[in-house]
Amino acid sequence: MQIRGFGAPLTMMLCAAKKPFTLFLYDIVEEGSGWNSDYFVAKKEFIKEYKNPLWNLPFCVDRAEKMVIVQTNAVFARIARSCGFMGDNEKSASECEELLCELMDLRNVMVGFCYGGPVSANDGEAAKTVLASGMKHLKKLEAWLEIQASDIHLVEGKMNAPDFHLYEMLDQFEGFCDFYKLGDLFDDLPRLKAFKEGFANLP
Repeated sequence: MQIRGFGAPLTMMLCAAKKPFTLFLYDIVEEGSGWNSDYFVAKKEFIKEYKNPLWNLPFCVDRAEKMVIVQTNAVFARIARSCGFMGDNEKSASECEELLCELMDLRNVMVGFCYGGPVSANDGEAAKTVLASGMKHLKKLEAWLEIQASDIHLVEGKMNAPDFHLYEMLDQFEGFCDFYKLGDLFDDLPRLKAFKEGFANLP
Protein backbone atom coordinates (compact mmCIF):
# COMPACT_ATOMS: atom_id res chain seq x y z
CA MET A 1 0.00 0.00 0.00
CA GLN A 2 1.24 3.48 -0.79
CA ILE A 3 0.42 6.36 1.54
CA ARG A 4 1.05 10.06 1.14
CA GLY A 5 2.09 10.57 4.74
CA PHE A 6 4.20 13.52 5.81
CA GLY A 7 5.97 13.52 2.47
CA ALA A 8 3.01 15.04 0.60
CA PRO A 9 3.12 18.62 1.95
CA LEU A 10 6.92 18.60 1.97
CA THR A 11 6.99 17.53 -1.68
CA MET A 12 4.39 20.17 -2.58
CA MET A 13 6.58 22.81 -0.94
CA LEU A 14 9.64 21.81 -2.96
CA CYS A 15 7.62 21.71 -6.18
CA ALA A 16 6.10 25.15 -5.52
CA ALA A 17 9.58 26.59 -4.96
CA LYS A 18 10.89 24.74 -8.05
CA LYS A 19 13.70 23.21 -6.00
CA PRO A 20 15.43 20.12 -7.41
CA PHE A 21 15.12 17.10 -5.11
CA THR A 22 15.16 13.32 -5.00
CA LEU A 23 12.17 11.60 -3.44
CA PHE A 24 12.53 8.28 -1.61
CA LEU A 25 9.33 6.24 -1.19
CA TYR A 26 8.66 3.15 0.93
CA ASP A 27 5.64 0.87 0.63
CA ILE A 28 3.83 -0.21 3.78
CA VAL A 29 2.05 -3.55 4.16
CA GLU A 30 -0.45 -4.78 6.73
CA GLU A 31 0.76 -7.79 8.70
CA GLY A 32 -1.68 -9.25 11.20
CA SER A 33 -2.62 -6.46 13.61
CA GLY A 34 0.31 -4.25 12.59
CA TRP A 35 2.25 -2.78 9.70
CA ASN A 36 5.59 -3.53 8.09
CA SER A 37 7.82 -1.91 5.48
CA ASP A 38 11.25 -2.19 3.89
CA TYR A 39 11.89 1.14 5.54
CA PHE A 40 12.37 -0.49 8.95
CA VAL A 41 15.34 -2.45 7.62
CA ALA A 42 16.76 0.60 5.86
CA LYS A 43 16.32 2.71 9.01
CA LYS A 44 18.88 0.66 10.94
CA GLU A 45 21.45 1.25 8.23
CA PHE A 46 20.64 4.97 8.03
CA ILE A 47 21.20 5.34 11.79
CA LYS A 48 24.62 3.70 11.47
CA GLU A 49 25.61 5.66 8.37
CA TYR A 50 24.47 9.11 9.51
CA LYS A 51 25.02 8.55 13.25
CA ASN A 52 21.61 9.93 14.16
CA PRO A 53 19.62 7.86 16.69
CA LEU A 54 16.60 10.18 16.24
CA TRP A 55 16.07 8.90 12.69
CA ASN A 56 12.45 8.72 11.62
CA LEU A 57 10.20 9.47 8.66
CA PRO A 58 10.25 11.93 7.08
CA PHE A 59 13.96 12.60 6.66
CA CYS A 60 15.78 15.19 4.60
CA VAL A 61 19.36 14.81 3.40
CA ASP A 62 21.02 18.11 2.51
CA ARG A 63 23.83 16.99 0.22
CA ALA A 64 25.35 20.47 -0.09
CA GLU A 65 25.70 20.84 3.68
CA LYS A 66 26.36 17.11 4.18
CA MET A 67 23.75 16.85 6.92
CA VAL A 68 20.55 14.94 7.62
CA ILE A 69 17.43 16.35 9.26
CA VAL A 70 14.77 14.12 10.85
CA GLN A 71 11.47 14.64 12.72
CA THR A 72 8.60 16.24 10.87
CA ASN A 73 8.56 19.83 12.06
CA ALA A 74 12.35 20.06 11.87
CA VAL A 75 12.17 18.89 8.24
CA PHE A 76 9.32 21.32 7.55
CA ALA A 77 11.37 24.19 8.96
CA ARG A 78 14.56 23.25 7.11
CA ILE A 79 12.87 22.88 3.74
CA ALA A 80 10.72 25.96 4.33
CA ARG A 81 13.77 28.12 5.08
CA SER A 82 15.52 26.90 1.95
CA CYS A 83 12.38 27.68 -0.11
CA GLY A 84 11.70 31.07 1.48
CA PHE A 85 8.51 29.74 3.08
CA MET A 86 9.23 30.36 6.79
CA GLY A 87 8.23 33.99 7.18
CA ASP A 88 10.17 37.19 6.55
CA ASN A 89 10.87 38.18 10.15
CA GLU A 90 10.87 36.81 13.71
CA LYS A 91 7.14 37.38 14.19
CA SER A 92 6.07 35.62 11.02
CA ALA A 93 8.61 32.81 11.56
CA SER A 94 7.16 32.22 15.03
CA GLU A 95 3.64 32.21 13.57
CA CYS A 96 4.73 29.57 11.05
CA GLU A 97 6.14 27.45 13.89
CA GLU A 98 2.96 27.83 15.97
CA LEU A 99 0.78 26.81 13.03
CA LEU A 100 2.97 23.83 12.18
CA CYS A 101 2.57 22.59 15.76
CA GLU A 102 -1.21 23.09 15.66
CA LEU A 103 -1.38 21.24 12.36
CA MET A 104 0.65 18.39 13.84
CA ASP A 105 -1.96 18.14 16.62
CA LEU A 106 -4.65 17.95 13.92
CA ARG A 107 -2.73 15.31 11.98
CA ASN A 108 -2.27 13.21 15.13
CA VAL A 109 -6.07 12.94 15.41
CA MET A 110 -6.16 11.26 12.01
CA VAL A 111 -3.00 9.21 12.63
CA GLY A 112 -4.44 7.77 15.85
CA PHE A 113 -7.48 6.54 13.95
CA CYS A 114 -5.71 5.21 10.86
CA TYR A 115 -2.83 3.47 12.62
CA GLY A 116 -4.57 2.47 15.83
CA GLY A 117 -5.78 -0.82 14.36
CA PRO A 118 -7.69 -2.23 11.38
CA VAL A 119 -9.96 0.39 9.81
CA SER A 120 -13.11 -0.46 7.90
CA ALA A 121 -16.19 1.21 6.44
CA ASN A 122 -18.09 -0.02 9.51
CA ASP A 123 -16.26 2.31 11.89
CA GLY A 124 -18.89 5.04 11.58
CA GLU A 125 -19.19 5.84 15.29
CA ALA A 126 -15.43 5.98 15.72
CA ALA A 127 -15.24 8.23 12.65
CA LYS A 128 -17.69 10.68 14.26
CA THR A 129 -15.44 10.88 17.31
CA VAL A 130 -12.41 11.51 15.12
CA LEU A 131 -14.18 14.29 13.26
CA ALA A 132 -15.28 15.91 16.54
CA SER A 133 -11.68 15.85 17.80
CA GLY A 134 -10.36 17.19 14.53
CA MET A 135 -13.00 19.93 14.45
CA LYS A 136 -11.54 21.45 17.64
CA HIS A 137 -8.33 22.19 15.73
CA LEU A 138 -10.10 23.13 12.51
CA LYS A 139 -12.17 25.76 14.32
CA LYS A 140 -8.98 27.28 15.73
CA LEU A 141 -7.60 27.50 12.20
CA GLU A 142 -10.88 28.97 10.95
CA ALA A 143 -10.58 31.65 13.64
CA TRP A 144 -6.94 32.25 12.67
CA LEU A 145 -7.96 32.92 9.07
CA GLU A 146 -10.58 35.41 10.26
CA ILE A 147 -7.82 37.74 11.47
CA GLN A 148 -5.75 37.41 8.27
CA ALA A 149 -6.12 39.66 5.27
CA SER A 150 -6.01 36.66 2.92
CA ASP A 151 -8.16 33.53 2.72
CA ILE A 152 -5.45 31.80 0.71
CA HIS A 153 -2.48 32.10 3.12
CA LEU A 154 -2.04 31.69 6.85
CA VAL A 155 0.88 34.09 7.38
CA GLU A 156 1.66 37.49 5.86
CA GLY A 157 -0.73 36.96 2.94
CA LYS A 158 1.92 34.90 1.16
CA MET A 159 2.92 31.28 0.69
CA ASN A 160 4.53 29.71 3.77
CA ALA A 161 5.11 26.21 5.14
CA PRO A 162 1.88 25.88 7.19
CA ASP A 163 -0.20 26.49 4.06
CA PHE A 164 1.02 23.21 2.58
CA HIS A 165 0.36 21.17 5.71
CA LEU A 166 -3.09 22.74 6.15
CA TYR A 167 -4.03 21.99 2.55
CA GLU A 168 -2.98 18.35 3.00
CA MET A 169 -4.97 17.96 6.22
CA LEU A 170 -8.09 19.56 4.76
CA ASP A 171 -7.85 17.18 1.82
CA GLN A 172 -7.55 14.21 4.20
CA PHE A 173 -10.46 15.26 6.41
CA GLU A 174 -12.65 16.09 3.43
CA GLY A 175 -12.03 12.61 1.99
CA PHE A 176 -12.62 11.13 5.45
CA CYS A 177 -16.02 12.83 5.70
CA ASP A 178 -16.97 11.65 2.22
CA PHE A 179 -15.94 8.06 2.93
CA TYR A 180 -17.83 7.83 6.24
CA LYS A 181 -20.77 9.94 4.99
CA LEU A 182 -20.33 12.53 7.72
CA GLY A 183 -21.59 15.45 5.64
CA ASP A 184 -19.74 18.44 4.22
CA LEU A 185 -16.59 19.16 6.24
CA PHE A 186 -16.84 22.84 5.39
CA ASP A 187 -20.45 23.50 6.46
CA ASP A 188 -19.26 25.62 9.41
CA LEU A 189 -15.78 26.37 8.06
CA PRO A 190 -16.27 28.84 5.18
CA ARG A 191 -12.81 30.39 5.46
CA LEU A 192 -11.10 27.01 5.42
CA LYS A 193 -13.17 26.10 2.37
CA ALA A 194 -12.04 29.31 0.65
CA PHE A 195 -8.46 28.54 1.67
CA LYS A 196 -8.52 25.04 0.22
CA GLU A 197 -10.09 26.10 -3.05
CA GLY A 198 -7.84 29.15 -3.40
CA PHE A 199 -4.64 27.35 -2.49
CA ALA A 200 -5.43 24.50 -4.89
CA ASN A 201 -5.61 27.00 -7.75
CA LEU A 202 -2.21 28.57 -7.10
CA PRO A 203 0.61 27.74 -9.57
